[in-house]
Amino acid sequence: RALAADNSQTYVPDVGMTLINLAAFYQVDKVDKELSLKYINEAITILLPFHEIGYIQNYLDTAYEVLKVWEIGLEAYMKEKLKELEKNNNQEEE
Repeated sequence: RALAADNSQTYVPDVGMTLINLAAFYQVDKVDKELSLKYINEAITILLPFHEIGYIQNYLDTAYEVLKVWEIGLEAYMKEKLKELEKNNNQEEE
């Protein structure tokens, strides 16, 4: 995370994929829905700004699969996530 803060384009994808892997681990191997969703939420948050990059879209698709398994509606989730990101961006601009 520290490296991603200094050089986001280089390290954010790695952090995001690690978070997705942790979310999947807590979904399949050591079932903990709260922890799994925490990690997947963080992964999606940090990866969305890079969604136009092809392999990042693949990472996001994997993250969305984790949400599906937890029976989280993707459309409603993304609507809330985009509102959250927009709110954060507006606060940063102020």
